[in-house]
Formats: sequence, C-alpha cells, structure tokens
Amino acid sequence: MMRMSPEIEIKIRALYAAVDKIIAETGVVCRASGKCCRFVEYDHTLFLTSLEAEILLKNRSMSTETIDPAICPFQVNGLCHAREDRPLGCRIFHCDPSYQNRSHEIMEDALSQIKQLCHEENLPWKYAPLHYYLHAFKDAIDQPQESISDPSIENELKLDQKALSEPDNNLSSALQKSLQISLPLL
Repeated sequence: MMRMSPEIEIKIRALYAAVDKIIAETGVVCRASGKCCRFVEYDHTLFLTSLEAEILLKNRSMSTETIDPAICPFQVNGLCHAREDRPLGCRIFHCDPSYQNRSHEIMEDALSQIKQLCHEENLPWKYAPLHYYLHAFKDAIDQPQESISDPSIENELKLDQKALSEPDNNLSSALQKSLQISLPLL
C-alpha cells in the first residue's frame, strides 16, 4: 500500500465531510440494520479506492488471521468500529429505496473528485472490493519486506491496475454491482 501524504489525506477527509453534509441534507436516515456490512447475506460488494483503503486501514488493528468475505471486519456487535475512517461506499449507501437515485449522483460525483485528485497528484487510480485491500494488507503483514516484490504478484497487480483503470464505463459497471441497481453509462 502506498504512503499517502498528509495533504492528500486532508483532501480526502474534506471530501468525506462534504459528502456527509450532502447526505444529511437529503434527510435519509440510517436505521443501523447492518445490512450494508453483511455482504453475502444481502448480495452486496463494497468497493473503494486505494486512497480510501489507506485511510481505512491506517493505524487499524484487526485480526488478519481470518478474513471472511461474507462480512465487514469492522462491524462488531452490529456497530461500525471504523466509522470516522469509513469509505464513500459506507457513507453513501442507505437501504431507503427513495434515496437510491440520489445516492448514485453523490457517489459518481465523489468518485470523480477522487479520480481527479489522483490525476492531479500523479497517483495511481485503483477501485476494488474491500476484501482485495484486506488481503493485500494481510499479505503485507504476513510477509517479510524483501519477499513482497515477487514478480508473479507484481504482474497480477499490474493486470488488476489495468482492469481497474479502464474508462469510466467500467467504473459505472463496478458501481452497478456495488449498489445492485442500474446506472446510466456516462
């Protein structure tokens, strides 16, 4: 995982605050059902950018022994234990059907701002499921530094990077899967 500068983290956190404000203005309310954190049970995939993953996983203590793709590892006893650092998908997703169209607009706008930030700062753009980053985090902890630069892993990451950096229609496709509803291609 790359090391984000404090300036970039401030910009991402400012975006989070702006998104939180927009969501509050919509009047949608989280009922704390936990559905959004039980991925398999509710056929949901949480996608996030590499910048969001770095904020989420930075200074986070969690068990890396068993990563269960069925649930979010940050939900404990029905509550989010990463609330301040949670990514856009967690901030924007709500179960209220009347909010779905607005959530798409908010998500598209926020992701385009992160993508623009990556472009301006010459940072790699990566958009992947949460468990992709959890496994990378676990592998980084489990492996000695000198063995992380395995050429087969590097080639796999290059392929992942290429697939995830395609034009915006793939971004819309990933959002459709993560939100389980149709988005018009931009």
